[in-house]
Amino acid sequence: MALSDHDARDGGGGIGVHVVEVGEEEESGAAAADEISPLLAEVGGNKPTRMTIFSVSYPKNRHSTKEMISRAAESEVAFLNQFALWVWNESRYSGFLCMASSSAIYYFMDVLLDIFSVQSIPLFETIFTRCFILVIMSLLWLRRTGQSLIIPTNVRKILIFRSLAGFLSLLSFIYSFLGLLFIFQPMLFVTGSLDEPGQASNTLFLSTRNKIFPIFAGIFSSTLGGISYCLVRAAAKATNQPVYTVLSFGILACPLSLFCAYTFQEFQVPSFFTFLLMIVLGILAFFAETLSARGLQLERIGKLTNILYLKVLLSQLWSMTFLGAEPSFDKLLGCLVIVASVCTCVYFGPEKESE
Repeated sequence: MALSDHDARDGGGGIGVHVVEVGEEEESGAAAADEISPLLAEVGGNKPTRMTIFSVSYPKNRHSTKEMISRAAESEVAFLNQFALWVWNESRYSGFLCMASSSAIYYFMDVLLDIFSVQSIPLFETIFTRCFILVIMSLLWLRRTGQSLIIPTNVRKILIFRSLAGFLSLLSFIYSFLGLLFIFQPMLFVTGSLDEPGQASNTLFLSTRNKIFPIFAGIFSSTLGGISYCLVRAAAKATNQPVYTVLSFGILACPLSLFCAYTFQEFQVPSFFTFLLMIVLGILAFFAETLSARGLQLERIGKLTNILYLKVLLSQLWSMTFLGAEPSFDKLLGCLVIVASVCTCVYFGPEKESE
């Protein structure tokens, strides 16, 4: 490429004109490139585009598998927390939902006892273990929520009467099923031979004559249970914290059940698996009792008693479906009555109390 400068003459004012001359070789090379490029485009256009591992564009922010798993776990935990808050307080039917959840937990406890065959433990020893776990879980709950670990003074009398009524109701419930087992130790079932000829007749006479006492004990247990529910509702509404009702019952029932265990029964050391199952059942019982107290705090007792029978309904369905129990007309009729009562309560909805 050559460059020539021609200066303007005869008064041109000093203006310079620059002329660029392109060589013949550069012009021929550009023309050849223009002729070849369409051919290359046509040849390349006929072939499909091939992808290689080097042509894939990877994102810069690559998340590891652990991060994805942790995010999924966090989303599940957030969903469970939101559902628990909705059941606890954020729904119009929170009272019904809390009581239904309590009944479902009690049903699940029965299922665990049916599935796992564990060592037989004395009844009062089991009650003591469960009440001790109730106390520990209640204290942890109150500390986690920032509440005082000491029961408020304005509800102490109510909670004392509630705990006494609940424990007496529990004892009456046990007596109504087992008769005079913990007092006179009668023979409920006679198997094999007996040493004394008159022992069988005395046992039969005792069991037939004293049938009325377990019936009255059951009625007494139901009455005390109703009184206990009323006291739970009053204490939960006064403190706005239903866990205090669970804590007070555990504090009173622990020494009383321990005294009954050492007085009427022989202490037995459970195996590791049995002890583990007792701990799991105690934790589940804490959540069931807390949800029950919360339901009584939010809703009237008359409506919640129908929701309580969901446990009976689920237990009957479980026994007839998986345990091989024969369905009878009485069982099916009872299940239908429970379903009808629960549907009626849900249909009419909760009642607003006038403060």
